[in-house]
Amino acid sequence: MLHEHIHPGVMRRLNVGDAEAFAEHLLRLDPVSRQMRFEGALSDDTIRKYALGAFNRPGVHLGYVENGMIRAAGELVPEVRKDFSWPAEAEAAFSVEKHLQEGRIGTRLAERIIGYARVSGIRRIVLNCLPQNVRMQRIAAHFGGELRYLEGEYQGIIELGAPNLATCLRAGLHEGFDLVDRALNFAETMRPAPR
Repeated sequence: MLHEHIHPGVMRRLNVGDAEAFAEHLLRLDPVSRQMRFEGALSDDTIRKYALGAFNRPGVHLGYVENGMIRAAGELVPEVRKDFSWPAEAEAAFSVEKHLQEGRIGTRLAERIIGYARVSGIRRIVLNCLPQNVRMQRIAAHFGGELRYLEGEYQGIIELGAPNLATCLRAGLHEGFDLVDRALNFAETMRPAPR
């Protein structure tokens, strides 16, 4: 699918204008989902600060948006290189609100994150998760990842090949649809109120 309509919402790239909605999404996660996402318990204030600062750091953020609310998100954060060279590795993380966790939304977010990584020159994605986070382990395995157990957590390593034409076209089309979606949403907010 190009612009992935998962009724009744849509999957799209998030930007700094979505920071507050992203924070609200993370704060709506149930305690277990929150612990799985952050690999431990965090306060509401810490989560809000993380979400509001997320768009000030390098990376790609995708969201599943339903009725104007972000209900699931995927993040791709490239490694920081001291020599300022292009990173070859990035970490990915996903969060899906409990009532949507059986709908393959996490897998679809991962598919798009992997596409963005490939066209960006990333060659390895790392998924860190707690041993009880079976969903994240399944995502890693689904995309050919190797699971390693390191110091109380699992690390899924997904090795990526170079992008092919289909990957580049798909990523470009996603970006184009996301731009159109943003323009239409903006136009809707500019419509004069009925008298």
